[in-house]
Amino acid sequence: VSQDTLPYTPKASTSNLRITIATDLRSSHEEREVARQPNIERRHGYNYDRVTVEGTLKVKNYKTKDVRLSIGKTLRGEVEFLSDQGKAVKLGEAIQTDNPMSRLTWEITLKPGVEEIITYRYTIWLRV
Repeated sequence: VSQDTLPYTPKASTSNLRITIATDLRSSHEEREVARQPNIERRHGYNYDRVTVEGTLKVKNYKTKDVRLSIGKTLRGEVEFLSDQGKAVKLGEAIQTDNPMSRLTWEITLKPGVEEIITYRYTIWLRV
């Protein structure tokens, strides 16, 4: 079985079950810097670059039936773009920092044999 421990779930409620190593679902993740604006702001005696990062999440369904996936990612920075009707929520953690925390989520259904590529873009302030 390719699943983690399922916590107690009361009747008429829902729970998330983490997938561990699922041999019939493959995923990969990559992030890369796509733009940099050097020394665009000065605060508290420090110069800051504004860096744009683009990420891709790939998942392929090797099962013979549809699979419904709930994908989540947490990052620091200002979210600019989410593909596939993804949602971004700013979190209340570390709100005093230059780069706020955000939670990204996607709900997708993968057909058998299909690979989905999800993309997102965000900017961060980098002290130099």
